[in-house]
Amino acid sequence: MVWAMTAAVVVALATLAGVSITLYFTHRREEKRLEQERFLKLRDDRLRAYASLVRGAERTEAGKPPIDYDMEAVVAEIELLAEDARIVRAARELADAVSVYRGLRNDGLAAEIAEDPDFPPHVFASFERLQEKRSLLIRLAREELGHRPHPVN
Repeated sequence: MVWAMTAAVVVALATLAGVSITLYFTHRREEKRLEQERFLKLRDDRLRAYASLVRGAERTEAGKPPIDYDMEAVVAEIELLAEDARIVRAARELADAVSVYRGLRNDGLAAEIAEDPDFPPHVFASFERLQEKRSLLIRLAREELGHRPHPVN
C-alpha cells in the first residue's frame, strides 16, 4: 500500500515536472518570437524612414517638386530609429544638402545640370554634395539593415 502511494506521488511529481518544463520552454519560445517580431517591425520602420529621406533627395536631384512631407520630421524619425550614429549624422547632412540645393533651385540658380554647362560652380558643388550624402546614407543604411553593399556604390 505504501509502495502504491509512493508510486502515485512519484507519477504526480513527474507529471508536474513535465508540465513545468513544457511551460518554461513554451514561454521562452514565445518571448523569442515576440522579440523577433519587434526586431522585424523596427527594421521595417527604419527601412521606411531611410527610403523616405532618400526619395526626397532623389526628387530634388531630378528637379521635381518636393513631395509633401517635412524632411526634418523624417530626420527626427531616423534619429529615434537608427542604431548607428553615423546614419543619424548622414541623414542630417543629407537633409541639409537637400535644403541648400532646393534653395538654389528656388532662386533660379540651378538649371538642369546636363543641359547647362555654364551654371555657377557652387551650384554644381551643391549638387555633387547632395549626391555624395545620398550615397553615404544608402551605404550606411544597407549595412545596418544587413544588406550587402550595392554593386553601383
